[in-house]
Amino acid sequence: MTKSNRILLAAAMAVAMAATPGAYAVTESTNKPSTSATLAELFGDPVIAKGEGVEIKRSQLDNEMVTIRTQLAQNSQNIPPERMMMIEREALDGLLSFKLALNKTTAEDKAKAKETFEKALAKYKTDQKLTEEQFEEQQARQLRVLGISREQWLTQSIERQLVPIFLERELAITVTDADRQKFYDENPSEFEAAESVRVCHILFSTKDPMDSTPNPAQRRDLPEDKKKAKFTQAQDILKRARAGEDFAKLAKEFSEDPGMKSNNGEYKFSRGDAFIEEFKAASFSLSSNQVSDIVTTMYGYHIIKQLEKTPARKVPMSEVSERIGDFLKGRLIREKAPAYLQKLLKDAKVEILDEKLKAVELPAPRTEKPEPKK
Repeated sequence: MTKSNRILLAAAMAVAMAATPGAYAVTESTNKPSTSATLAELFGDPVIAKGEGVEIKRSQLDNEMVTIRTQLAQNSQNIPPERMMMIEREALDGLLSFKLALNKTTAEDKAKAKETFEKALAKYKTDQKLTEEQFEEQQARQLRVLGISREQWLTQSIERQLVPIFLERELAITVTDADRQKFYDENPSEFEAAESVRVCHILFSTKDPMDSTPNPAQRRDLPEDKKKAKFTQAQDILKRARAGEDFAKLAKEFSEDPGMKSNNGEYKFSRGDAFIEEFKAASFSLSSNQVSDIVTTMYGYHIIKQLEKTPARKVPMSEVSERIGDFLKGRLIREKAPAYLQKLLKDAKVEILDEKLKAVELPAPRTEKPEPKK
């Protein structure tokens, strides 16, 4: 499979785009133009590829590259300069395939995509315990940076649901109850839930608030006198928490955790999850509803209250059947889609008009082989 089709399929099979805040960001309309739109106004916006029923302009590819770079940056990765033209060409083919697939969707596909999106969005809000106000505030910055409106966001989000629904129908993808059960039985380790805790904490940050370094762990510390003042404040709040004051209200009033607005200071994790070791150790050492001593980490002073401890268990089939089905459908689509997507491009008689992109040679597509059985 060419990377362009992997890009398409990655978007296509991210059902509900996973429950991440950025995936469901929503706010009021914004008039801020994107960088590519501004450049288009100055220098024009040429069509760089076209076919029957599809065309891609330079601004569309530029926007796609911004998205790809952003996703890579979130994982501390970047595109090597020598790979830039290849990635642009792969992204272009991905856009063409995506548009051609959208052109073939039906009214029934679109209704199903809207329903799927709305269901996933509601689940995200419930899982994250977000009010509508918190949800809209949480990601307002992202849409301002992207320069898109609420209506554009909704359209794009539903389109992301459309492609997997279309491919599932067009490729006659079927997963039976027997298929789900077989996968569940043959992969027992995938369904072992480790012991976990759910905690609420209050953070008194010892990092300089004037330091805007993106990674909070790398920000400079406060001077020692201000650290002592923070510790004294933490001691006072600890006394109030242990005297029976509402811990959630104390967290809302005093915690300096940037995540407070989105999660109310609550976290759920297992021993194997990536969490600060001192914080994790203290959380697991507590009993239900117990409040910790002051815990010191690189971020500052924490007061932790354990809300719930869940013992290790095997997740029953009833809880994962739907997710197993989605995974198996995705795997079948990845096996069958490459040849189909290439046929879409060929049937549409797609031409690459940008000479530099046209000169880029892409590897021949190949069908993914099924994963070996365990």
